[in-house]
Parts: sequence; structure tokens; C-alpha cells
Amino acid sequence: MHNLEIITGIGSVPHKHIADAIAYSLKHHIPFFPQPTRIGSMIELIETPTSDQKRCMDEFKSAVMGYETVKTQCAGPVTLYQTGHYNEPNEAVDKVYQYVYNMMNELYAKKIILFLDEPGLGDYGGDYEALWSKIFQDFPVISGVHTCGNMDLGKLLKSQVINIISYDANSNFNITRYPEYKEHRHNKRIAWGIKGAGDVKEFRPGDLFTWVCGMPHKSYMVEQSEEILKMLVRVSQEVSCN
Repeated sequence: MHNLEIITGIGSVPHKHIADAIAYSLKHHIPFFPQPTRIGSMIELIETPTSDQKRCMDEFKSAVMGYETVKTQCAGPVTLYQTGHYNEPNEAVDKVYQYVYNMMNELYAKKIILFLDEPGLGDYGGDYEALWSKIFQDFPVISGVHTCGNMDLGKLLKSQVINIISYDANSNFNITRYPEYKEHRHNKRIAWGIKGAGDVKEFRPGDLFTWVCGMPHKSYMVEQSEEILKMLVRVSQEVSCN
């Protein structure tokens, strides 16, 4: 366990074996539920989880029992609805809700961070906050959303539903340049998805560091994930010493 609570992960990892994926997660300040993409996708985890995905969840829960803070995540209802598998958004909400219920069962930690992964949020024209509320309101979690692409981050800064905004800080979308940033930053934490210290625009206590997006096995090797973790540790140490 770590005294600092800055570094965590997005979710997907390139590891082949579940034990190795969990061991990698435990090296972070805040352990995160690792999702080895070799054993199934983020969508499959909610809709039709494989036996290996179920085993990974059970073994993660056992590994983090008694930790101060842990993080878990899943595909958000907007993302699930955008697959075209559902007739209306509330069907996707129900599916995510059931998954979160199963994830939270016997996940013992003083604080649990739950991120909804919504990569295509900027393309959705509906009331996404109403969908999120139905999930977050019934679980004792610190609520967060991970998004990327063309999302208006100013809208997320004004959100009454989420505590943490996770985004790729190395992208063209600099959250500090949004007009809403100064007004709403005091009650929002940022999970900075970075490739180096230069991507961190303004770190405040309670903020987090992650790699940009995830690390699927088709794009990353296990050795790269270790180098990424070393970078995150180095940046977190620089920040915490200032």
C-alpha cells in the first residue's frame, strides 16, 4: 500500500495472465481493476463476461481487501447505448447498473472510485447526466467519467453528478482553457492522462495521474506498461515535492 494517492490506471492492460495484471495494478498508488484485453473487451465485460473476466474480478477483490482506496471502471451507459444493441438508453443504464452492483459486491475498501468510460460522449445529444445519476446515486462511490475526443469539457466541469474528470491531457483539449474551469475547478478533481510532466497543466491536491486512455495488448507490450508506470511515479514525485 502507498501513502500517496495520485497514480492509478484507466483499465485495459496488455498482460496475458490475470495474476500478472493484478500485480501490476497493485504497484499503483490506487489499485485499479485491471482489464486484460486478451480475455475480453470492455463491452463484453458488461454484456457477456467470459469466465476469465469473472475470475479476474474475483481475484482483484481479494487482492485489494482492506486497501484505503481502490478504483474500478466500466463502459458507461452512453457508450453501451452507442453500440446499437439497445432500443433506448435506459436499457443500457440497467445493464451498467447490474454490472456495478456485481462489482461492488464484496469489494471492500474505505473509498471506491468508479469511472464510467464514455469515449464517444461528445457525439451523444441526449441527457447523459440523467443516465449517470441512475447509476451513481445508489452506490457509495467517488464518481468519475473518462472521456476523450471532441467532448466539451466545460460541460463536465459544470456537472452536478461527477467528482472526477478523466481525460487525455496530452491532446488538444486543454481543460484549463475552458471558461468554466476557474468557476468550477474548486469542486472538481482532474485525472490527468499524461505522457510526461509537460501534459500536467495545473495539479491540485486530490488530482490523479494516469496514462492516456488504456493499454490494450494489440498496441502495448507488458514491458511498455512498466516503463509507463515508472514515468507516472517520477512525475508524481516531482509534483508531491513541490
